[in-house]
Amino acid sequence: MKFRRFLLGATLVSLGLIAPFLSSARGQNSNQQTSNEPPQIVRKSGGALMQEAVTRVEPTYPPLAKAARVSGVVVVEVTIDEQGGVISARAISGLPLLKEAATTAARGWKFNPTELSGVAVKVIGTLTFNFSLPQASPPDDSDEDEIEAAKKAVKASPSSPEVHFKLAEAYADEDKYDDAAASYKRAIELKPSYKQAYKGLASIYRNQNKRDDEVEVYRQAIVALPQSIELLVEASKALNDTERYAEAIDVQKRVVQLQPDDQNARLNLGLYMYRARRYQDAIAAFREMIRIRPNNGLAYHSIGWVYLNQGRYEDAIDAYTQALKAEPGYSQAYRIHKEMGSALLRSRGATEALEELKRSLELNARYAPTHSEMATAYHSLGRYEEAAESFRKASELQPGVSSYHGFLGEAYQHLGRVADAEKEFRASLKWGPDVPQAYVALAALLFLQNKIDEADDLVRRANEHLPRNFTGYALVSNVLQHHGHNAEAEAALKKALQADPNNPLALNNLGYSMVERNERLEEALAMIRRAVKAEPKNAAYLDSLGWAYFKLEKFEEAERYLAEAAQFGAAAAILDHLGDAFQKRGKLPQARDVWQKALMLRADPTLRAKITAKLSAITEK
Repeated sequence: MKFRRFLLGATLVSLGLIAPFLSSARGQNSNQQTSNEPPQIVRKSGGALMQEAVTRVEPTYPPLAKAARVSGVVVVEVTIDEQGGVISARAISGLPLLKEAATTAARGWKFNPTELSGVAVKVIGTLTFNFSLPQASPPDDSDEDEIEAAKKAVKASPSSPEVHFKLAEAYADEDKYDDAAASYKRAIELKPSYKQAYKGLASIYRNQNKRDDEVEVYRQAIVALPQSIELLVEASKALNDTERYAEAIDVQKRVVQLQPDDQNARLNLGLYMYRARRYQDAIAAFREMIRIRPNNGLAYHSIGWVYLNQGRYEDAIDAYTQALKAEPGYSQAYRIHKEMGSALLRSRGATEALEELKRSLELNARYAPTHSEMATAYHSLGRYEEAAESFRKASELQPGVSSYHGFLGEAYQHLGRVADAEKEFRASLKWGPDVPQAYVALAALLFLQNKIDEADDLVRRANEHLPRNFTGYALVSNVLQHHGHNAEAEAALKKALQADPNNPLALNNLGYSMVERNERLEEALAMIRRAVKAEPKNAAYLDSLGWAYFKLEKFEEAERYLAEAAQFGAAAAILDHLGDAFQKRGKLPQARDVWQKALMLRADPTLRAKITAKLSAITEK
């Protein structure tokens, strides 16, 4: 009996469901273990960065500024290399008389190297230098606490925005957020162009998770200070964090206009474009980075990442290859090899993918996503011992990732290690209480052991996290079928229909299983038609309907629905069925064409062998 595992498609990929579903989602964009993160230079907040300094250089007070009694704050943006040294510094705010001294001091700072998954990376952040002249005489309130001192200053100079700002800072240091916000607002009322007050107020709201208020503060700030790159950058980040991608893009475009040659400005613009699903615009932004600096590995890497997440695997492979050629010493080459392995796994198969993934591990043996992707490749080849070892390694390197435990449990189940599988599924559930795969996998294992009550409870909890028209027992049936427990899989489908008689997923799966066995074909056809009526554009359901008509020898109707299925989702199995329909109707050129297309898509070895045999047969004729 063969169930419609691939019918889950991109929906289950987005849910992160377990390996049996993903490995059979042919040709889909299924980056299952952990979502691919965009390549980027790590950005840190000023406070966090300054805490990591191992060498600090204080600026020399410029004589001219001292003579003019000029004081104030200068913020310097620095880029730090993998060894912790400052490789570039530029003042992004502050008085002109103080900027050069601040940037000179910043270049002398040293930091602890920053690592991601065991590999050192570059960092961007800001350093703040406070130039202050000594008081003519010590303040009378030197023994009082900071807040009380600031209150006295406000009382003495109520029209001074600076004293209100200092009071706000004192409140913020004591986590008195409401009082701090009130004082920041008063400082802004007195001085509408007070950049640091806007930043302080926005920070207060961010700490309180009042993200809408934070965004509103930045909107007001960039109206008051439209040329402030620092505020524009912070505003675009806040908008992106709150998924206001269109607004984030508009603000980031202004940053690019003010800094046309800044790589990070264009990188962030491309990332925001991607998140807004403006994929071609994102690629265009990354290509501008290449125009500015042709040997830009990060830009090519970013382009490949967009293609990979679109499912354009060959384009991704080309971009990754260009990245490695353009910048041979690129610091994130290990990620490129991992992502190229992901693309190869989904386009050319596991053998090529494994070679590329091994190159990733040669560069960084501690990168957990590479071990996880290798495990997926081993799993697709039926090499379950190696799959289990790779998933175990991924889990060891990156503890607490629900999917790693789930995949490891699934590999153990293939090996017949039921107790180990149950242990890992329960760990997956512990770390992923809101992710359906943990419930579904464990429920399937318990269902096999006839522990129906606990399985029912797990399915009920899975249903709380599943999208409309999906039901836990229909997914449980897929897991059972994947492990060869066909009778139990059908029993799970029947339980799904008992709970929801009109569930299209269960109707389709059960109907298809009957079609595959040539049992009660008219009844199966009726069930599948109900599924198609509920979701008329679901490629898998249309394929099931076409295949039912094929088994009933109604080849004209079969061709119609199979062709429609191929329009909505050209998976290899769908094209295989469509080729069979064409062949039955004497349309051999069309059959040859779709079978050849099927071989270009990801398909399991058994299906590929079957299609190859059909092509050989019609060629001989």
